[in-house]
Amino acid sequence: MCIKIYDDNAIIMAPLAGYTDLPYRHALRRHGFKYCFTEMVDAGSVAYGNERGLRYLERAADEPWLGVQLVGSDHERMRRAIDVLNRYNFDAMDFNLGCPVPKVAKKGAGAILGRNVEAATAAFEIVHKYSNKPVTAKIRIINEEDPTETIRLVKNLAEVGANAVTIHGRVMKKYYSGDVFVEIIKACNEAVDIPIIANGGVMNYQQAQWLREQTNCDKIMVARGAMGNPWLYEEIMASRVNKRFFNSELEFKDSFKYPTAQEVADEMKTHVYEMAKYYGEDRGLILSRKIVLDYFRGRGFNREIKSNVSTMKTLQEFDEIYCEMSKGPTPRYWQWRETKDAQDRLMCQS
Repeated sequence: MCIKIYDDNAIIMAPLAGYTDLPYRHALRRHGFKYCFTEMVDAGSVAYGNERGLRYLERAADEPWLGVQLVGSDHERMRRAIDVLNRYNFDAMDFNLGCPVPKVAKKGAGAILGRNVEAATAAFEIVHKYSNKPVTAKIRIINEEDPTETIRLVKNLAEVGANAVTIHGRVMKKYYSGDVFVEIIKACNEAVDIPIIANGGVMNYQQAQWLREQTNCDKIMVARGAMGNPWLYEEIMASRVNKRFFNSELEFKDSFKYPTAQEVADEMKTHVYEMAKYYGEDRGLILSRKIVLDYFRGRGFNREIKSNVSTMKTLQEFDEIYCEMSKGPTPRYWQWRETKDAQDRLMCQS
């Protein structure tokens, strides 16, 4: 029996290693994200009580929905890890068959495991057998030219108990660049009765609309597009009325107001201050460097301001960066903002 995990037309935030910790999720929640995941957790780290790995599992009382994502390939370690995860309050357990990074691949896990249909199926069976939560999987397409193996993997996962499968429409070697092969996601969606969540390349509401239309998937997962841009959820939601998309750019612009530079700066400050409180100022500010750069990225701020981020160590140093950001981007940004090429991570003047 397939358990309904996500609402119709859901927008889901992907689990992102090094990002989707509790402060990060709070930033997302402030802008409407319901469906979020922990950072990806390694089966070995969880099974043997790695302190940092266990901290990834913390859930705040104000989080309406939270999933955990497990990565691994050793069945015994996975079983032990699942025993630990069963003690925590999660709404779903996702098994990662799509992570392409070398440190995961060298363990035979993630996308490298997902390319071996039989081995991936056997590993997922362990998750389904021992988890006390609804189980899902996140995969990548296996071949850009032939959907056969990807469809076979999705069918196998459905047969052994997956309640939903998220498909990133790029092969492992492409990481996060290049075309998203929507026709393969669509073929998988048509091949099974469980929900398929389309993933890949969503940076703005136009791309969200395109991904839904091309795959016939009503549910989508976003990832890099929300990094430093939690407004992405509101942007996508504003582009729909009664489960349809707006018919014109004007209709959309009348319904959604991009953040001002001050609003971006204020959200960034709230995020960084929570990082400092959660991890302690020293570690929190070091971890926040990439977060701050994400808020800057694509928004036309002076390079000199951004150069100070790489050495930021204290809240006082961050406050100086915050004050400079509050002054707004360079004048050239507003000229570019009016061009037809301006689509992602936009701001408005007032």
